[in-house]
Amino acid sequence: MDNTFYKQLIESSPIAYAYQRIICDEEGTPFDYEFLEANEAFGELSGLDHTKIIGNFASKVLPIMKDEEIKILSIFADVAINGGKKEIEIFSEHTKHWHKIDVYSLEKDYFITFITDTGRALVHDESSKVEVDYKDQLEKLQDELEKLDNQKYVPLTLIMVDINGLKLSIDAFGDGAGEIILKKVEEILKKECRSDDFIARIGEDEFIMLLTRVDSSHAEKIVFRINSAISKEKFNNVSLSVSIGFAIKQNENDNMNDVFNRAEEEMFRHSIFEGANMKRKAIDIILDTLFERSKREMIHSKRVSEYCVRLATKMNFTDKEIKRLRLTGLMHDIGKIGVDAKILNKEKILIGDEWHEIMKHPEIGHRILSSVNELTDVSEIVLQHHEKWNGKGYPKGLKGEEISLSARIIAIADAFSAMTSDRPFLKTLTEEEAIAEIEFCAGVQFDPHLSKIFIEMIKEES
Repeated sequence: MDNTFYKQLIESSPIAYAYQRIICDEEGTPFDYEFLEANEAFGELSGLDHTKIIGNFASKVLPIMKDEEIKILSIFADVAINGGKKEIEIFSEHTKHWHKIDVYSLEKDYFITFITDTGRALVHDESSKVEVDYKDQLEKLQDELEKLDNQKYVPLTLIMVDINGLKLSIDAFGDGAGEIILKKVEEILKKECRSDDFIARIGEDEFIMLLTRVDSSHAEKIVFRINSAISKEKFNNVSLSVSIGFAIKQNENDNMNDVFNRAEEEMFRHSIFEGANMKRKAIDIILDTLFERSKREMIHSKRVSEYCVRLATKMNFTDKEIKRLRLTGLMHDIGKIGVDAKILNKEKILIGDEWHEIMKHPEIGHRILSSVNELTDVSEIVLQHHEKWNGKGYPKGLKGEEISLSARIIAIADAFSAMTSDRPFLKTLTEEEAIAEIEFCAGVQFDPHLSKIFIEMIKEES
């Protein structure tokens, strides 16, 4: 395969990637680093525009180098100058989640970072810690590795297991979903272990297994059985999926760090393809589940999608833009999967906390859809579809053309569909009455220019 294939693979990967060069002063002391490459997923996790940081120094992109950035710089410098690999975890103010950063160096002064969202949000006084959740497990793992560092235990197989789409499931179905999925996976892994084998959870969605006197052929069979057993498990109709990598210590002199790195790299290669495939399927199932919970939501989403296509066609959008709007219209309320079905199907006007729950759905939908690289642009539209022209919408309070054109179209289609649909707690309006509402709210809630075009379209079709 040529370099173009690998370049496209990196660019479309759901895992954040950046290639950087460490910068040293005349005395050889590292003081900055330069961005040479970065993919879209890197921009999503970091909150930086991945197209604009290329060729810029970190000190320019991050003007105020806080203690945490200085600490990270020293780690990057160590790997870039001395080689090897390191793993760190940091808290991002942008996503309000903890991120795992894997740092590699393939050439002196240059380093690669792979960043993954652990799915773990900030809780209590967590801002001061880097990794304590799995301290006991990691200590046990270290003890076990020291115990097994003996010729009588080789071949020693190390298997690493990463749960695909765990964060997506948590976003869609709540924290309880994550615990159930973790428990199911752990039970399956334990069934494949003998009494003297070792298994531990070493991250938010990762497990490690140490199997003594297991050769490559036997390890492949174990991995096959694990994949087969997990694929039969479901949570809310979503099939579970894992990415697995393994490596073997063949003799006492083999370096266990090298074995660990080989297993992790193989796991990562599988996750690029298997994880992305699982997430795409999961999103289809989540949407179907939402529509099964609420027929009203299904009808409404289909109508919004149709209005968007008709308006985009009238405005001479390209076929690609029209297809994207059709899909966005259908998925614009996918975040309501995280809202209690009783609230969605309530026959009376929503009050208080019920409205607060409903108002979370653009952000939930954004998190769900942004987990799939191909749906990143759709996720941004979904995030903005309840923003208002006057800046008094939610969740970010964007104003005017700060709101994307597609999101402004969705907003009008969404409102018109809602007003002219059968609503148990509000009067269903005629098309003429709904048009009058759109006119009244133009320049306040809706883009005035788009409102005019939409009204013309409805009148022409009528």
